[in-house]
Amino acid sequence: MNGPAHPLAGDEDLYAVLGVSSDATLETIRQAYRREARSCHPDVARTKEAAARFRRLAAAYEVLGDDGARRTYDRGRAAVGRTAARGSGPTPIHRAPGPSWNPSVRGPAAQAARGRPTTRDPGPPRPERTSSDEWRLATTIGKVLLGVALLMLIAFGTMVVVTATSEPEPAPMPTTFCKTPDGWIDCRQALDPH
Repeated sequence: MNGPAHPLAGDEDLYAVLGVSSDATLETIRQAYRREARSCHPDVARTKEAAARFRRLAAAYEVLGDDGARRTYDRGRAAVGRTAARGSGPTPIHRAPGPSWNPSVRGPAAQAARGRPTTRDPGPPRPERTSSDEWRLATTIGKVLLGVALLMLIAFGTMVVVTATSEPEPAPMPTTFCKTPDGWIDCRQALDPH
């Protein structure tokens, strides 16, 4: 994967790019970056030199504005000074990495890795669902539904059998009224004096 050319090619001192000393505070570095960036921002100065200067400033601030990256850069500068004093041996590269064009190193996970607080807590990682998990869930639901349908069928069958085998209650005889000299009475009572 090829990214853009590094804006700080060579062995350029990042503190010199921003115009601050190596013992400058973070606030001093921030103020220097803002002051210098205002004058060479691509929206203000539309020359190629201004755009290149702005990229160098942004790359220097990306390193010096982050405590962890600044400590790493300072260790590299100190190692170069010791190696140069010895006069021989390999020289470590002490230039800062360019702006990270990769968005995955700028998100909450990268901030958490650098010890910075993230804006939101993602919580515990969720296990990935696989097709076998979905199939297992579908078969379990199918078994439950089949069991419920079977119980309903057994209950309905039992009701049919009980209804078919029971004897119906005899229907009451209709009441017939007869007219007597005393008034209307039930004819069964008139025939049966008991």
